[in-house]
Amino acid sequence: MRPRHHGLALFVRYVVISLVPVLLVGIGVELYTRHQGRVQLERQATRQVEGIVTSSTSSLAGGIERSGAIDPISVQALRATVERARDLGLLHSLRLWTPTGGLLWADERARAAPATVSEGAFFDAAAGSVGAAEGWPEGLEARAGVSVPDGLGGAADPRVPVLTVFVPIRSGADGPAALVAEVVVPLDQTGLFGSQQQLRVVLAASVAILWLVLALLTRSTTAKLQHNAQALRELALYDPLTGLPNRRQFADEVTRSIEALGPHGQPGAVVLLDLLGFTRINNALGRAYGDELLRYVAERLGAMIQPGQFVGRIGGDVFGLLLPGVDGPTALRQLDVVRHVLAAEIEVAGIPVGFEAVVGIASFPLDGAEADVLLQRADLALGAAKRAEIEARVFSAELDRADPTRLGLAVELRRAIANGELFLVYQPKVHLVDLGVRSVEALVRWNHPERGPVPPSEFVPVAESTGLIGPLTAWVLDTAVAQAASWAYNGMPMRVAINVSARNLRDEHLPEYVLRSLLKHNLPPDYIELEITETAIITEPERAARALRRLRDAGVAVELDDFGQGATSLGHLRNLRLSTLKIDKCFIDNLCTDDVDAAIVYNLISLGHQLGMEVVAEGVESEAQAAALAAWGCDVAQGFHFSRPLTVAQLQTRFGRSPERVAAGQATLVPNAAPMA
Repeated sequence: MRPRHHGLALFVRYVVISLVPVLLVGIGVELYTRHQGRVQLERQATRQVEGIVTSSTSSLAGGIERSGAIDPISVQALRATVERARDLGLLHSLRLWTPTGGLLWADERARAAPATVSEGAFFDAAAGSVGAAEGWPEGLEARAGVSVPDGLGGAADPRVPVLTVFVPIRSGADGPAALVAEVVVPLDQTGLFGSQQQLRVVLAASVAILWLVLALLTRSTTAKLQHNAQALRELALYDPLTGLPNRRQFADEVTRSIEALGPHGQPGAVVLLDLLGFTRINNALGRAYGDELLRYVAERLGAMIQPGQFVGRIGGDVFGLLLPGVDGPTALRQLDVVRHVLAAEIEVAGIPVGFEAVVGIASFPLDGAEADVLLQRADLALGAAKRAEIEARVFSAELDRADPTRLGLAVELRRAIANGELFLVYQPKVHLVDLGVRSVEALVRWNHPERGPVPPSEFVPVAESTGLIGPLTAWVLDTAVAQAASWAYNGMPMRVAINVSARNLRDEHLPEYVLRSLLKHNLPPDYIELEITETAIITEPERAARALRRLRDAGVAVELDDFGQGATSLGHLRNLRLSTLKIDKCFIDNLCTDDVDAAIVYNLISLGHQLGMEVVAEGVESEAQAAALAAWGCDVAQGFHFSRPLTVAQLQTRFGRSPERVAAGQATLVPNAAPMA
C-alpha cells in the first residue's frame, strides 16, 4: 500500500474508533442534564407548594388539634384556595392527613387518585420536614393506620408528569406537625425541555466541533509523522547527497538478488568502484564542487545500468554495482564501458575533470553466498587493485586472510598486547664510513605461551586486517620510546626507528600520540625515527602528507621504508621531504650478481643524496654487498652480515662497555660475527 493510501486508512480508522467514545460522552452528558433538570424542577415545585399549603392550612391546625375535624367554613376556604392554585397550574390535588395516617380531607381529584404514596416521605413530613415521592408502597395503610375513604380511585392524566409533596402543617412556629398535607403537583416540563433542548444542541455542536478539530489535528499529525518516518527511512537507506541507495540498502538488494538467483543456479557480481584522484580534486576545488562531481558520477552510473541491475553509494567516493546473471570475468569485461564513460571529461569551475576508476569484483556463488561476505571480498579485490595500480581485480582466495585460524590468532594477539606477551628486539644500523652504530630498528616479537615464538609475518597482517594494528603500534611506540629514554639516561644514546603501517597513517591522532609518548618519557624528538612503507604513502598520499608534515614540524624524522618495492613517484619524495631513504632488500640480494640491480642501487643512492636524504640499505648479508654499498657512498646498512636483531640485554652487553665510543659513533661491529639472537 502506498504511504498516502495508508495514511487515509489510518485516518478513517481513527474517525470510526473515536466516534464511539464521543457518542458515549454525548449520551452521558444528555442523561446527566435530564437528571439535573428534573431535580431542579422538583425543588422549584416543592418550594412553591410549601408556600401555598402552609399559608392556606396553618389556620386549620389549631382547630383540628382541638376538635379532630375540619369545620365547614374552613373546608370552603380550603376548596377555594385549591381551585385558584389549580387554575394557576400550581396544584393538581390535595389531601390532608393526621400525623398517624388518618385521612381528614381530600378534594375531588384526590378522591379519584389511589392512596399509594411514599411511606418514607409521609413520615418525614409527620416528623416536621418536607418530603417528595411518587406513591405509597403497599402495606402503608396497615402499618401507619391510614384510613382511605370510599370512592378514592381513578388517576391523574397520565400524559402530565406529577410530583407528590408532603408538607407538615404546624399549629405554632415551632410546634409538631398537626397535619400532613399531601399535594400532587403537575410538573410543567415545557420550559425545562426547551432549555434542555437548547443545551443539548449546544453540547452536541460543541462535541462535534471538538471531535472534528481532533480529527483534523490527528490527520495533520499523522501526515507529519508519516512524512518524518519516510524521511528517516530515506536517511537510513539512501545517500542524501546523490539520492542513491546507501551501503545498507545496497546490501539488502544484494541479499534479495542472491535469494532470487540461488534457486536457479545463476551467477551474480558485486562490484565496488573507486574514483582515483577524487580526494585531490575535492581538496583543490572545495567540497561543494566535490559534492557536485559525486552527484554527476551518480547520474552517469544510474543512466548506464540495465533493468535488473542496481547501483548505490557505498561511502566516500566508492560506488557499488550489482550485476545479476553475470560472473566475475564477464563483469570485468562489461565494466570497461563504465570506466570509459566515467573518464569522459566534464567542466567544473572552468576546469575539465575526468575520473579513472579502480574496480574490485566478487561473484556469487563462487566468492560467497551472503551480502556482507561479497561486499568484503569485493573490497579486498579493490584494495589489491589500488595497491598494484591496475584498473580492476577479481577476488581470489589468496586475498582473503579472514580464515578461522587467523581470527583465533587475532583474539590471542589482543590478549598478548594486554598481558605483556610481546617484546622488542633491536637490529643495529651500521654507518659504513666507520662501522659505528648510532641507531637501531625496533622489531616486535611474540612469545606465545602455548605455540612458542610466533613470527611477525603471521601476526602483523592479522593486526592490520582486524583493527589491532592501532593498539599494537601504540604498544611498540611507547615501549621503544621508553627504551630510548632509558639508554639516553644511562649514557648510551641511540636513535630508535619504529615501523608505522598504512593503517596507522589513516589515524589523524597518530602525531599527537607520538608527541605525547615523547613528552611522557621526557625524550627529545630527534631520538626516534618513524619508518613508513611506500604502500602507506601511495594508498593515502594526501593524508600521509598531512601526518608526516605535522611530525616533521615537531622534529620527528621520517624514513621511507622498502623503497623500490612500490611505485612512489619523485613528486612524493619532493613533497614529503623525508629524512631517510631505505632501499628494499630485493635490490640488495643480487647487488653483486645482477648489473641491473647494481645500477638501480647506485642511482637510488645518488638520488637520495641529491634530495638531501640519508640512504640506508637493508638486508645486507655479505661482505661484498657491504663493500659495494660503501664504495657507492651509501650511508647506513643493516642486515645479518652485521647483526641479527638483539634483545635489550644483548645490545647493552655488546655496546654498553664503552658508552663514550657509542656516543661518538666509534663502537664497531665485527663483520660475520656469530648471531646473537
